[in-house]
Amino acid sequence: MKTLENDYDAPEQEAGELDAGSPAPQDSDDDADAYDEFVADRRMLRYEDTPANRRKLFDYLLKYRPALPETPAALYLAFDELCKDDKLELIPLAPERTDERTAGEVQAEEAEGAEPDPTQNETTKSANAMTAMFRKRPRMVRFKNGAQVS
Repeated sequence: MKTLENDYDAPEQEAGELDAGSPAPQDSDDDADAYDEFVADRRMLRYEDTPANRRKLFDYLLKYRPALPETPAALYLAFDELCKDDKLELIPLAPERTDERTAGEVQAEEAEGAEPDPTQNETTKSANAMTAMFRKRPRMVRFKNGAQVS
């Protein structure tokens, strides 16, 4: 009984020999270099280098037919698209808000407590002084030919 493997009359290729129509093999080092360049970019500060995130990026590239090349530009595209869908684990821009007060909040509250609250009498005095300042207007003096006119 003949099998399909025996019916195939094409010449066997040596390991490392390529068909004229097949693309050049990509070195796995090229993929690693592209990924390293992507991770090292300062625009990717929030990207968390975890196996799950890496898998999602490369799965996104493989989603298209033909698959997108594993270049830094394609990884940026995958990152942007996956961020829009909230599918990547990212480092938060700010720490989560807690009930604990920060050192700055404590200092601000202490500074507020150190200032005495103005009393009603002080407030009235400052309001009266402000009103008096606007009531006093400088007297207008007129001059004609260098002489003061009343």
